[in-house]
Parts: sequence; structure tokens; C-alpha cells
Amino acid sequence: MNQTLTRHPMNVVLPPQTAADYESLKRSIREHGYWPGSHIELHKGMVLDGWGRYCAARSCGR
Repeated sequence: MNQTLTRHPMNVVLPPQTAADYESLKRSIREHGYWPGSHIELHKGMVLDGWGRYCAARSCGR
């Protein structure tokens, strides 16, 4: 992902990932890569759903 996105205000109503789930997701992205088709839902250029996946991919340099 070359573009830096912001979190949509409505995304905060979704339950946050646990730290363990986030670390597991980052490990998976490092080992298997990030699939661009993975679910990250955008609305008006902001992340509506998939904020954890987006942040994990960015932290792994994807």
C-alpha cells in the first residue's frame, strides 16, 4: 500500500483487535505476504472496516 489512509469515524464502533490477534496478523503478513484482495473496506477514502489489517500491513512495510 503506497497510500496512507485514515480511519473512518464509524470504524470506532467495531470491537478492537486484541494485542495477540494483531501480533498474529502481523506474523502472518510477514510470513505469507499481504493479499491486496484482503478485506479492507474504504468509504470516502477512509478505512471503514479492516483498520487492524491495514495497520498490520503498514507496520510490515506493505
